[in-house]
Amino acid sequence: MTSVFAVQVYTGSEIEVKDTLSRLLKKVGDTTVRAIHAYETITQKGTSFKDRGKLEGYILIELNDIKLPNNLWHLIKSVPKVIQILKNRVSEEEFHHLTNIDLESTLDVTVDRAKTEEEIANEQRELLHKANMEKNIKKQEEYIRKMDELDNTPANQLKKLKDEAVGVIKTQIEKCKAFIKVKKERFLIPFSLFLKVKETLPDTPYEKSVKGNFIVPIILNKLREEIQLNE
Repeated sequence: MTSVFAVQVYTGSEIEVKDTLSRLLKKVGDTTVRAIHAYETITQKGTSFKDRGKLEGYILIELNDIKLPNNLWHLIKSVPKVIQILKNRVSEEEFHHLTNIDLESTLDVTVDRAKTEEEIANEQRELLHKANMEKNIKKQEEYIRKMDELDNTPANQLKKLKDEAVGVIKTQIEKCKAFIKVKKERFLIPFSLFLKVKETLPDTPYEKSVKGNFIVPIILNKLREEIQLNE
């Protein structure tokens, strides 16, 4: 039999508390906790996503047992920014209502670019000219390789993945959007995809995981792996 308990935390610290508690549970080898549910609304420079905010100021601890063991109670209370553990269990109806957030909301992040589109195009034209003028085959191939590297931006990688994908994974990738803005690329990533990838990074601080320069390459690699598995 399972049960769910609500833990009150400082508003805005829901994900931070969840990540800290997850690390502690892993460290002590806990098997009582089935899952930790925490959602918040973040809006900051370069990064934003929205959900219904039903769990603002709380996290939910889903257990494999009906009772909250004393050692687990003390462990939860030791986590910074935890205010209290509510005594009464959360009913099944309340649990489903509280965790029914909009997972199709988007994570909005930006990735820095070293060069503008115009600068990349100019360098590629110069490299192409050198390749055409070069008689040495190996040097020609080197110029072509450098052209390809210049074109291998995150936005172009996403476009290539969309062209390669089929079936269910293609539907998921099509929901990812990329926009080029001078020396930045803006990405809109389905929040459900972000959560899936975030689960593979339990030791990564939440603030770091929502930075475009960090999370976008990881998401692209994850999508690339799924395409290869479905080939």
